[in-house]
Amino acid sequence: ETITKSFREVQSVLDLNRCLIQQANDNHRSKIPRNLATNVEWIREINANISEVLGLYSDLSESFSGIVQQRRSVAGNASKGVESIRSRLSSNF
Repeated sequence: ETITKSFREVQSVLDLNRCLIQQANDNHRSKIPRNLATNVEWIREINANISEVLGLYSDLSESFSGIVQQRRSVAGNASKGVESIRSRLSSNF
């Protein structure tokens, strides 16, 4: 659930950047000085959003790593339990 939420957050920020980039492109094509000046704001926001995405991906990496380690631990414990049962069964025969 945490991973799904993080992916949604990342996608939301990327979608916003796509819109900002499109707006900046439109402003650039217009050659209107006011629009070109606005691009400075858009570029700053895009850069801030990229930093946010990097942070979200870092959090995702940590979450995913934790889940993998947890599942390996559970699988390892289950394997030990099976071996314990096998050894008890073989000692009874």
